[in-house]
Amino acid sequence: MMGKRVLMIAFHFPPAMGYSGTQRALKFCRYLPDYGWQPIVLSAHARSYAQTTPEQLVEIPPQVPVYRSFALDATRHLAIAGRYFGFTARPDRWRSWRWPAIWRGLRIIQRDQPDLIWATYPIATCHRIAHSLSLISGVPWVADFRDCQLNATFPAHPRQRELFGTLEARHISSANRVVVTTPGIQRLYRERYPYMDPDKIQVIANGFDEENFQGLPLARVADPEKPVHLLHSGIIYPGQDERDPVTLLEVLGRLHRLGVVGPETLQITFRGSGMEEYLQQQIDQNGLRSMVRLAPTLPYAQALEEMAQVDALLLLQGAHFNDLIPAKLFEYLRMGKPILALGDVQGDAADLMRAAGLSSIWSLHDATAQENALPAFVEQVRSGAVERAKPAVVARYSRHALTGELAALMDGVVGK
Repeated sequence: MMGKRVLMIAFHFPPAMGYSGTQRALKFCRYLPDYGWQPIVLSAHARSYAQTTPEQLVEIPPQVPVYRSFALDATRHLAIAGRYFGFTARPDRWRSWRWPAIWRGLRIIQRDQPDLIWATYPIATCHRIAHSLSLISGVPWVADFRDCQLNATFPAHPRQRELFGTLEARHISSANRVVVTTPGIQRLYRERYPYMDPDKIQVIANGFDEENFQGLPLARVADPEKPVHLLHSGIIYPGQDERDPVTLLEVLGRLHRLGVVGPETLQITFRGSGMEEYLQQQIDQNGLRSMVRLAPTLPYAQALEEMAQVDALLLLQGAHFNDLIPAKLFEYLRMGKPILALGDVQGDAADLMRAAGLSSIWSLHDATAQENALPAFVEQVRSGAVERAKPAVVARYSRHALTGELAALMDGVVGK
């Protein structure tokens, strides 16, 4: 292996299916060689994933070795009659991955002598592995936070909350650089750790890979003779300030009863929500079986193809997520489709949409605003008179360009 070497520790990595974080690690791994860095990947055994697909294994560069160490999911492999000991899932369900990965990582470091270690959260065990490897070997490391590890309401369990606070502080202190995905998380961490050099914490956003969009029917426009198809792709989180469509479904039910919208004008799909029972209850309560359907998770390429085929895309982003930008928003923007965003207008996701020239953002639980906005949005989509994201803004978030930012940061750490 030539050039600078980086040991990349990522739990979410192909063949894992249904995790947006898989794309971040995979695309960095794919494009770092273009910037003079040779990745070595340390991940978990495929048995630890609830769902797998071989689809994206072909995107791993052939010259990149991928090592997988023993790991079990406590909720599936260590449970008896659906119950398991809490300590087996602290700080996360894959606690068992830690020591086998440290052992494998030390062997990799001894043999391949990487210049740097990079590890990505929200699997806390991943940062524990990197911290230990750096401490033992002296190899510097970069802590990547796709999400904030500790906020006002998460984790809710007191013991887990105390542990997360301890781990976050330890890892942010020991890492040579900290990378976060949004300005909101950067602000939060700089305020939480005022004694730390603020330049230590840098933003490298999520994004999209242009190669995954080649051949998709992105220029497709809505057929005015058919119902508008609105798609939400990804996980739903019930709750007042979460990613919950309860108000939207109540509004849609009222509009349907009033004859303002119906199955002939609007169809909504919730793809891979993870909360099918909860959503089905809301759909039934509001009499929406003819207009709203639930669908299972798809492999990544098929999920993108579905986004390209529909007429508009739905984003849900409550105030709890104000400091986060869901990874799918970057894919939504690249699609160039109309986006209906229901969330907090003060959040980072709303800021990104406005920067891209989109203003179709309404409060997640403002029923009056949604009742007025939804019929107008549907009509605009059918007529083609909708805002679309500015290409120049969208281009900033290509995975290749973002990987260049990571490479520059890593160059600064190792002084090369």
